[in-house]
Amino acid sequence: MRQPFGQTLIAGDVWSWTLRLEDRNLQTSAGVTLKYFLRGPGSQALDLDSTLTADQAFSFTATSEQTLALNPSGGLPVELSWQLCLFDASNNRTELARGTVTILPDLAGATGGIDARSWVKQALDAVQAVIQGRASRVEKEYQIAGRHVGLLSPAELLELEGDLQAKYDRELIANGQSSGRGTQIQAAFGPRQTGAGVWK
Repeated sequence: MRQPFGQTLIAGDVWSWTLRLEDRNLQTSAGVTLKYFLRGPGSQALDLDSTLTADQAFSFTATSEQTLALNPSGGLPVELSWQLCLFDASNNRTELARGTVTILPDLAGATGGIDARSWVKQALDAVQAVIQGRASRVEKEYQIAGRHVGLLSPAELLELEGDLQAKYDRELIANGQSSGRGTQIQAAFGPRQTGAGVWK
């Protein structure tokens, strides 16, 4: 099922979208409802119930107050896990999809400094700080997919660093900050043959 939102949502915005089920029999069945469950690393939690529109679509809306509560500090982005479930007329539940979404801070409501790094760069910096042994408490407690960076094994950190670096490189290319082409340097060590069997 294609999701109606991307990899990021903004705290403090009104979120609104509609969904249609691929199974048309379920789409029009009496008593069928959809529900989103969003959960974060701390107390962040949001349940969104669907309402049926006039053209038989499932509509979801989250108010500004609800979304702001998911990242109220205006600091680092917060990664949440989400789950989409279907409930039939007897309240039997079936999971339809799940994933993660990053909640970006509300810039308009922030009173202090704002970290302008993307969530990919912030995550990469946190991982590299832990690998290099210079991580702050905030960086050690940074969570990626529900896992504290500071609790990962060295092998897990290196694997995660490679994945995040690749994502960050793609981000730079997409933003026009990098061409994606590295500089090739050719080097020769020791004597070289110039021809006719003569070495210099």
